Amino acid sequence: MNQEESLRQQIGEIVAIDTHTHLGSEWLEGSDSVAERVKKVLLGGYLPAYLASAGSNLSDIVAESTPEDMMSKLGPYLDSLSATGTYSATLEAFRDLYGFAGDFSNSADVRELIAGISAAYEGGERKRWAEVLPKAGVEVAFKNVEAPYFTKYLPSLLAEERDIEKALLRAVPRVDSFLYGPFDLKGGEMLELSMPGMTKAFQGTMDALDMRPESFEEYLAFIEAAFKLYKRHEAVAVKLTIGFLRELRFGDVPRQDAGKVFDTRAGVTGQEQARAFQDYVMRSILDMCGDYNLPIQIHTGLQSGNDSNMPDCNPVALTNLFREKRFKNVRFVLLHGGYPYTGETAVLAKSFPNVYLDFSWLTLLSPMLCARCLGEWLQLVPSSKLMHGSDAHTAENLYSVTVRIRRVLSDVLGEMMKNQGLTEESALRIAVRILRENAQQIYNLKG
Repeated sequence: MNQEESLRQQIGEIVAIDTHTHLGSEWLEGSDSVAERVKKVLLGGYLPAYLASAGSNLSDIVAESTPEDMMSKLGPYLDSLSATGTYSATLEAFRDLYGFAGDFSNSADVRELIAGISAAYEGGERKRWAEVLPKAGVEVAFKNVEAPYFTKYLPSLLAEERDIEKALLRAVPRVDSFLYGPFDLKGGEMLELSMPGMTKAFQGTMDALDMRPESFEEYLAFIEAAFKLYKRHEAVAVKLTIGFLRELRFGDVPRQDAGKVFDTRAGVTGQEQARAFQDYVMRSILDMCGDYNLPIQIHTGLQSGNDSNMPDCNPVALTNLFREKRFKNVRFVLLHGGYPYTGETAVLAKSFPNVYLDFSWLTLLSPMLCARCLGEWLQLVPSSKLMHGSDAHTAENLYSVTVRIRRVLSDVLGEMMKNQGLTEESALRIAVRILRENAQQIYNLKG
């Protein structure tokens, strides 16, 4: 066995921590039917955006079809995706986990795959996680949630399901609803698609805390009460996705200006009207991240769906926050490598001690892209600042992305061993940091 083969084997044995997923839900809306669960697994979370890009009327196809009919109608569109990273990751998971040897073109093979998925989920989604995560070599995965996850959703689960959830997942509450919840904002397709979810999350948090803030002072106390709830339930971080809706720059706004917006919230209907409030509240949230020792994950770069808000998602807009001494104790984690702003993200992670680079989703999008970026980042950024997450919506995608990142790490580090004099010991150390140790340290994980 040569050095590269030895490294590949050792990387395959590292027990990983997945720093970013969308597994499951936190709302009590009834469980999916078997057919709906199978559809979710077949589409894998991100295939719908590709299918829409390819021209399919996906919502009608998914809503009106059995899994078999859905795949039959999607066949021509799926064929056009055969070279994409997301499609190939889906096929790899189905091959390894269900013995699927086809490419969705053979209806008999697809029926057999659907039967296999249906059987695998007979015991429920959590039991499937308990089977697949160990196969992927993943110890725990982070999950985006809202406040009702802690107070309503987890207590509603059967004891066995709750035990699996607590053993395998770590919660990362979103904070966006604090910036949008008090308003009924309009203007732009993405904003109007997002506002119902913001309102629901905001109402859910008020219910979870049994608080109805009427003054701006009460509102800030309400947010702090949410942070106390997160800490009490051992959340590992919070998450911001506001780049979908507006630029990531947050100005230093006087408190009285933000308070005026809150006091007149019934008449606030546009993004610009809410900006002073959002900027001040976001800075208050960052203060709490420092006070409560909770890192903040920030969505940067490419967005899901087919209405990307570019260039507002460029992480360079956050530079003023990184420079402020006020936030020197806040750990900022830039998700998705900032793609397509991967060079800018690397410079930020190199320049600021409390800025970290998480390349979740990139490995799913394109292993070639991920390998290129990782090769550059390792030469620019300390390896103690790099992390990987699957960004998976299903256990199947989590599996294939984790298998894929191990290959990418082996290839990139193996190339550095051959051409740059990196020792096998150093290469393995870097892989352990990226797959496990950095997450343990940055997110204060036990063990």
